[in-house]
Amino acid sequence: MKIIDGRHPSRVLAIVQHRELRPDTVSFPTPDGPGVVINTQKWLKKAKLPDGAAVRVMDTKLGSYIWKADSRSRLRIFPDNDLEKPVAACYLNHGSAQPILALDYVAEPLRDDIVVAYFIQRRKFAMGDLALDVMVGGPW
Repeated sequence: MKIIDGRHPSRVLAIVQHRELRPDTVSFPTPDGPGVVINTQKWLKKAKLPDGAAVRVMDTKLGSYIWKADSRSRLRIFPDNDLEKPVAACYLNHGSAQPILALDYVAEPLRDDIVVAYFIQRRKFAMGDLALDVMVGGPW
């Protein structure tokens, strides 16, 4: 799956390879070439906060950021040193097929990373919902 910059349609933000048996990968193309291929499980690492909340930790050039879901339709992104003030939030707008991405000005340099990570995580949520529908919908 190619993730394209909406403001510059000829610019590819990332290429995500979804795999059946092995972890998905992501690469961030550069003007010089295809970029380094990264295992998405290493880029968006699973972790737990002291309160037991499951989160994902995203490592970037600007430091580590924590993705925390506070409902089925909202993900908030925090710097790893401040879990009180999110720098960005992603909302699934139920009235529209398009998600809403709200960035604080300090998160603008992370925009591409946040967009790519959001799509990777939304796919995982959707696959989980699909599996749940299959299990719930089956004849028992």
